[in-house]
Amino acid sequence: MKSHSPTAWAMDGFQNLIVRGLSFQSILMPVGILSLYTLIFFGLAVWRFDS
Repeated sequence: MKSHSPTAWAMDGFQNLIVRGLSFQSILMPVGILSLYTLIFFGLAVWRFDS
């Protein structure tokens, strides 16, 4: 698996559904990775702005 930015993961998910015509299951990994990015950066923001 190659390294992606959050934008690339989002575009992969959109392309899987719209361009490639794949099923809903094809976006589960990009959505999961984007959710992980969200949790990490939200946690960092709460940690930094808490003090």
